[in-house]
Amino acid sequence: MKNIIRFLLVIILVFSLSVQSFAVSESADIAVSAPADYSEKESRAFNTYMALLTEWSEEKDNISELTAAFPDYYGGSYINENHDFVIQIVGSIDDAISDLKRFIDTDSVIFEEVKYSYNTLLEEKNRISGEMMTSKTKTSELITAVGIAGKENSIILYADGNKMNSYNSSKSNVLDEITDFENVIIDSGSAETKLNNLGPSKAYPGDYGSSSNNNLFSVGFWCTDIFGRPGIITSSYAGVYTNVSVGFSGAYFGTCSDYQCGGYVDAAFVLRENISISPTTLVPGHNIVLSNQAINAAPIGMTIYTRGCASGARTGVVEAANVDTNYGVYGTFIASNYCQYGDSGGIATIYANDKYYIAGIITSATTNNKAGIVRAGEILSALKVTPYDPVI
Repeated sequence: MKNIIRFLLVIILVFSLSVQSFAVSESADIAVSAPADYSEKESRAFNTYMALLTEWSEEKDNISELTAAFPDYYGGSYINENHDFVIQIVGSIDDAISDLKRFIDTDSVIFEEVKYSYNTLLEEKNRISGEMMTSKTKTSELITAVGIAGKENSIILYADGNKMNSYNSSKSNVLDEITDFENVIIDSGSAETKLNNLGPSKAYPGDYGSSSNNNLFSVGFWCTDIFGRPGIITSSYAGVYTNVSVGFSGAYFGTCSDYQCGGYVDAAFVLRENISISPTTLVPGHNIVLSNQAINAAPIGMTIYTRGCASGARTGVVEAANVDTNYGVYGTFIASNYCQYGDSGGIATIYANDKYYIAGIITSATTNNKAGIVRAGEILSALKVTPYDPVI
């Protein structure tokens, strides 16, 4: 926590503070229903996207953008405002369709021509990310994260609006110093923080917890370790790491047995030792029940549901992918869901194929209060845990 002041000037770390009380009881009779009439179209788009990644991923047991070797004709993809799946193509669309029809239904896809391949965008994003972590220039201090904005076929930079004002830096000044790449977006702002009174916590996804080192956090989701013992996943950067003990509303819960903060993961597994606190898959506020299946990718434009203890239940869409932060967590994605100081560790889920997949947990908020999300698949692999299944 000693670095919190520094990081609040860049990406806001969302250690949890408070939340309104939810009087909701879990029930096996709660039906998993479609959240909106467009869910069937989004399911189709999600499945098409996963088919692309499955074909191109070099690690078949780890399907995501992080392991894919993209063909040079691929510029990106996203779900548009009509919930249709769009694939961007560099060069001949007809030639690309000839290849793609081997493994997806191209008749259900909209194609559009773009200038940059995804590989080109990824190369420039990685270059900027490296400079963001190592450069000591004034401009590099303004950039809190960098990723790929799929709809715009561009790089997206997240910048601290307060520091830009204090340095009298315009967006054009930042661009001139950071990159000469033609298609770059700067998303800047000055984050707000609205703190509420702490309410009761029952260790539901999105509830708050407190640790023995006097930090607060949000619950992500329940898991079991390799020995079948239940516990919760939360953000490690919220001050939860090995041997730190955790409680909910004054009741002792357990101790962190494993964590990772860096690379593709910001997560901690807290082993339950108080058996009076029961595992749950119910997400209050949204009143949805999580499945026991996790994903490691979500298309840009996909509807996503979050809950953190400070901001409560929020609904938005995935806005950017492959986002690297300036505190050493990489490959995240940014969602439009409102997020603030206090939501770190909270749950993120998407609805497809008649179930709510665990998409990941909140790791950070941009300076204009958008949620940064660590991928669930990376968390499970790193910590060797399995999503809780109430049927077992």
